[in-house]
Amino acid sequence: MDNKEEIVLVCSQCGRKEEYSIVHRIEPVQKEKVKDMSIFQWKCPQCGKVQKLVYPCFYVDKDKKIIVLLQGQGVETMLDESDWKLDGYTKRICRTIEEFSEKIRVLDLRLQDKIIEILKLLLFAQIHLKEPELTDIFFYQIAEDGSFEFTIRKGDRPDGIAVSGKIYEELCETIPEYIDEEEIGFCCIDLDWAGSQIVKDRIQ
Repeated sequence: MDNKEEIVLVCSQCGRKEEYSIVHRIEPVQKEKVKDMSIFQWKCPQCGKVQKLVYPCFYVDKDKKIIVLLQGQGVETMLDESDWKLDGYTKRICRTIEEFSEKIRVLDLRLQDKIIEILKLLLFAQIHLKEPELTDIFFYQIAEDGSFEFTIRKGDRPDGIAVSGKIYEELCETIPEYIDEEEIGFCCIDLDWAGSQIVKDRIQ
């Protein structure tokens, strides 16, 4: 698959067609557009309708040794590991653009994404008891005071919460086995993964 691809977009509101260039390999210079997901948006120049774009791509940061893959049609031909020296890289697969954006925010800060997912699961369970309409939770950023900020979604309503950064540090100290577990190839580290670790602990 070529890095750059020309596609034709059709506005769902006014029907205008426009040629548009998408880039499959995303570099650190574009990471802010990934973090706010503007790289996955197209605004119709005729009526102003904003549409979401989803296409196979990957983010690579050679300095921080990060490579994150967004799954999609044709993804198996997008990246040939034999063409890359990936020893020592953190290699991740994401299923949605929201997870892709979050994963890059987490890894760019050199945080342990496995610990972040465990923390998210604990927060989700705690909030869901009081607010069952909760559907999603994503890491957003570390605030100036060191607290960890998360975006939560209740139906169609976005909101935010913050927790002490000490909780993350304590989790790093108490469950290091999640960090040290050997990884083979690209891994999907998400809430489902976190839930499977909790179940595994209970069985053991």
